[in-house]
Amino acid sequence: MGAVFASSTGRRWAVPISHRRLNERPSAVLFLEDLAYRYNLEMSQADGQVVIRPATPADCRSVAALYGGYVRESLANFELIAPGLEDWQAKLEELDKLGLPFLVAIEGEELVGYALLTPWRPRPGYRFTVEDSIYIHPQRTGQGLGRRLLSELLAAARAWGAKQVVAVIADSGEPASPALHLGAGFVEVGRLRQVGFKQGRWVDTLLLQLGLEDLPS
Repeated sequence: MGAVFASSTGRRWAVPISHRRLNERPSAVLFLEDLAYRYNLEMSQADGQVVIRPATPADCRSVAALYGGYVRESLANFELIAPGLEDWQAKLEELDKLGLPFLVAIEGEELVGYALLTPWRPRPGYRFTVEDSIYIHPQRTGQGLGRRLLSELLAAARAWGAKQVVAVIADSGEPASPALHLGAGFVEVGRLRQVGFKQGRWVDTLLLQLGLEDLPS
């Protein structure tokens, strides 16, 4: 398996030997330790507390429903047809193979948000840069869930070995996502003008970036 590291939240991440050879340096990969970790209910789902944990295949239907609402009703992304259950199952499998985190926020038995990292670009020279994606149930925004998910995601990104995290945000006039990222230390590094067209509108995208080496340990 390789060496095991602990994040600031107490979660454990492993460094597979194969990944070390690929990058020619130690770089931590998210290690989904065992079923007890994935399905651990001792973190009090029963009392209404929001639990953040790695996604499982059983979560994909709820993730698809949450994201699909944003596809149909908002400019938060430029999808026109919402990905289905099989698409999300394939994405989870792909991210698991890469060791990249896919986190869900669960309250009781309800999924109220998710966050994940994907490679910024497929070419190997970009392998230390990742892109984040965070979605919160519309009825649960403004309650700190985004901050919790992003904090966990950044800890996972650092443990995985990423150096830079990029956020690509549709500038639809909604301030929540830019504010969330700026509050976490991201800086705006660019704007792509009128690159998206949806719901009869041309929309810019903001490029925000965070250097993980600049964050306190």
